[in-house]
Amino acid sequence: MLPNSWNCFRNARSWKLTLRSLLILLVSGFCSSVFAEDKPLGPNEKPAWLEGSGSTLKIKISGEVLDENGVPVKNPKVSATASIDHSDKSMSVIAEGSRFHAWVPVGSGKLGSVRFAATEPESQKRAFSRISNYELRLTAVEGMKLIVKVPERNLEVLVTDKGNPVINSYVQAETSNSEPMRTRTDTKGIARFALLKADTLRGITAWTEDRRFGYTNSSDKQESNKYEITIASCQSEKIQVVEENTSNPVTNLPFTIRYWSQKMGGLQLRSEMIQTLATDAKGEAIFDWTPLWKESLGRIEILDPNWTVVGQEEKEGAHRIQIKKKIIAARKAVRGEVLSKDLNKAGVMVLLSSFQGEIKDIPDNLFAFTDEKGQFSADCLSGATYAITVCDSRYASKFIDLIPVEGEKITSPELSLQLGLPVDLSFTVGSGKKPAIDRLIALSIYHSVSWKEEGTTRYGEAARFWWLRTDENGRARTYALEGSEIQSFVTLGNWRSVQKLKVSSSGNNRIEFHRAFVEPREITGRLVLETNLKADLDQAVVEIGAMDGETEEENSLVKADSQGEFKFSSRAKNVCLFARTRDGKAFGICEVGGDKKQIELSLKPTLELRGQLLGKADEPLINYPVQLNISLPPSIKNTNPNLRFIRFTPTALKTQTDSQGNYRFSGLPSQVGIFLSTGAKEPYSHNRFENFYLEEADVKSPIVTRLETKTSPLSLSQRVTNLLRDCRLNNYYALMFLYSPSEKAEQFLKVNLEDSEKHYSYMQFHLKLSDETKTREIQELAQRQSWPLPNKGKIVVIVLDGKGTKLGVEEFDPNDKKAVDAADTLSMKYQPAKNDAKKKWEEAFAEAKASGRKVWVRVGQRYCGPCFRLTRWMDDQRDLLQKDYVMLKIDDIRDIHGEEIAKLLPGSEGEGIPYHAIFDTDGKAIVTSKGNLGNIGFISGIEGRKHLRKMLTLTRSHLTDPQIEEILSTIKD
Repeated sequence: MLPNSWNCFRNARSWKLTLRSLLILLVSGFCSSVFAEDKPLGPNEKPAWLEGSGSTLKIKISGEVLDENGVPVKNPKVSATASIDHSDKSMSVIAEGSRFHAWVPVGSGKLGSVRFAATEPESQKRAFSRISNYELRLTAVEGMKLIVKVPERNLEVLVTDKGNPVINSYVQAETSNSEPMRTRTDTKGIARFALLKADTLRGITAWTEDRRFGYTNSSDKQESNKYEITIASCQSEKIQVVEENTSNPVTNLPFTIRYWSQKMGGLQLRSEMIQTLATDAKGEAIFDWTPLWKESLGRIEILDPNWTVVGQEEKEGAHRIQIKKKIIAARKAVRGEVLSKDLNKAGVMVLLSSFQGEIKDIPDNLFAFTDEKGQFSADCLSGATYAITVCDSRYASKFIDLIPVEGEKITSPELSLQLGLPVDLSFTVGSGKKPAIDRLIALSIYHSVSWKEEGTTRYGEAARFWWLRTDENGRARTYALEGSEIQSFVTLGNWRSVQKLKVSSSGNNRIEFHRAFVEPREITGRLVLETNLKADLDQAVVEIGAMDGETEEENSLVKADSQGEFKFSSRAKNVCLFARTRDGKAFGICEVGGDKKQIELSLKPTLELRGQLLGKADEPLINYPVQLNISLPPSIKNTNPNLRFIRFTPTALKTQTDSQGNYRFSGLPSQVGIFLSTGAKEPYSHNRFENFYLEEADVKSPIVTRLETKTSPLSLSQRVTNLLRDCRLNNYYALMFLYSPSEKAEQFLKVNLEDSEKHYSYMQFHLKLSDETKTREIQELAQRQSWPLPNKGKIVVIVLDGKGTKLGVEEFDPNDKKAVDAADTLSMKYQPAKNDAKKKWEEAFAEAKASGRKVWVRVGQRYCGPCFRLTRWMDDQRDLLQKDYVMLKIDDIRDIHGEEIAKLLPGSEGEGIPYHAIFDTDGKAIVTSKGNLGNIGFISGIEGRKHLRKMLTLTRSHLTDPQIEEILSTIKD
């Protein structure tokens, strides 16, 4: 079944869900569209294939059933099913001779796809086609052809339990080009299916009447004709359904539990087990098919449209489902229009998507279709922000953002309809670039969107997803607007690739995918010792991992013989080898790319890293776990940056400290990244991590690491002092909130005075009059500062500048509707003036030129903790640093021209903040904060000290060596 929420969002918290949703879509089968010119309908002409309007709108799909020779099939059996709001609904099909048609209901706003199946009478010939919602208009214009074929492929599935064949087991196979097929195993435990050549397996499931269940493991070769399923016993599980707020049981409620297994990564075979249940008088039901293994995923679907799932938990030996009533009354009618002077506007699908769905973290997705006038309607959630765009096989529009207005007024968005520019895609495999036929290519265009949620501005990326299948030449074509950035995604077994393209009017819009190695290629290698290096090559360990960013395969480990020779196989286009001799005296790292089949790996001398862990009062920490991870040198990079999460990492090294807190690691390579970590034990507050670029100078003396104990919290007075210092150094004002804690008060402040965008120029501080001790401390502070205390149920807000000067005071009643406007007035009245980054830049360089110094420029932002820490550190060291540097801080969000000036710092793209660079008086960057392992940001640890030393040594004019050492001594571990 095609999920109707095919539009997905991507933000910090939901990127994993988005990727998982996309992968599920990728393993679903869809028909490919035949792109041809539309019939010449005028822009305002009503098509014969469109009827009704609003909720009654229907689109007529017509077609013909033919055999492989193009001969019409007499009186075929044709069926049609629509996927609407996660449910399948059969449609009436009118057939006459070889032709047929069906009216598809598109007015619900929840149509996902339509499936057509045809069989030839008295033969095994069959055909199947799936039309996605955005393909309906073009299919209605062009018509469809169902080509029936005799199955060419015999699939055998062996079902076993503890190695023994299982007789009479149910087996179900799902493919991309047919309805699920079900049969039973024979006396040898084998089930057989007749498949078409184009059938791509989605999943194979087996089960028995005594509740044993199994599914296929992932397969790298979809073309395999033999699979084995191992089944195992399932257990019963109690399901409880309760209301979200009251925990009262919900009785007589029908619902479906869908369990499936699918390893994320590559195109995998899925399996599903579905059971429909209803709660009893206690709000309980028993699910009989809970697999014993822990790999299964589950989804609860409430069949009563008035309820929706909001949470699940394991509680008191049962799986508890929390539900709530759907927010039906909160929806608002939106009536929009698609505009075009030249194109026919009928039957065009419009996508309306919002992050702010009825269930937290699940978007609200609506699919509206235009009537003969190009008008569409949808019931949107009132107050939610929607991203709206046209979704069509040939037509396109830009995204627009919409918030449905409250009250009686109708919200009427308008979209400009355009004919997209053609984009050609190709997919080939192997050395001969053989076409990859009938392969799915998923495409997407993202749109940045912001919305208000619980008083906070949030950000994410809405996306339009669509998909194509390659033809017999491995090619496909799509259409998009000029300037659009298309991201395309393909999978083939354990291989996946992402390509991006910005659509241009030049006409050369091509996306090419190529998998170089479908079958593993064997590579032989030989380890060679560097001159004068002596080490034993026999049984040297070689770790191998994929580095092409596209192939997901398990890292392998092989051992060399006495001559240093070894061999391995891989499907990856690029692989990394990490070799270490058994005696730890030599190591080597190299990358193998292209079609190389023989390599030599040069081994170099190793280093020994020694360290000591100390606790409070420099007491040695005994038997403390220490782990060392090696990252690859910068010269070896993932060759597809669009899929950075597939990369090779050598095996971690582990040890423990001795009775003196000492530890050591031998046989380490040089000029690689080292990630050193320790465990956390009481009374030490957390793990310690040290990330640095290992060089010979780093091993001359032991690394001494002191673990921090849990520190006592700062006094209220000290915390306020630190807050005002941050405000003074960064040009912000402080908002001090004095109130007695209550949900209403905190919600008022969050919505009206703590918006991350609107109140960017303020730093908020809560003074909650809660327990007796805190109240006394706040009262004493207020008395010293002459701050008023709030009346009962009220909130006092005080505006302070960085010096602590009181700029404004206001008392708010969170129950008073007028308080919202008063809070807005207060925050707008006292905002600090914005700095002009261009002016600051010119003034800093003029001062530097006049004083013979350099300019140290750093970029930071309001919600960046390391930015504040770097600013404080530079302020602490200003007496020494100002000998050689004019310090300049740029806020690339708040400062006027801030974004423009921030781009003058070279190498900052993708490096995060704070980012800094030292310039000469002519504006030429001498050195940046980007070191061997990337941006050091706030300077700390071994790598921070090493790179800061380099920055200071390269750029100083007056600082002496002892003064540099004094500065470096302030850098904490």
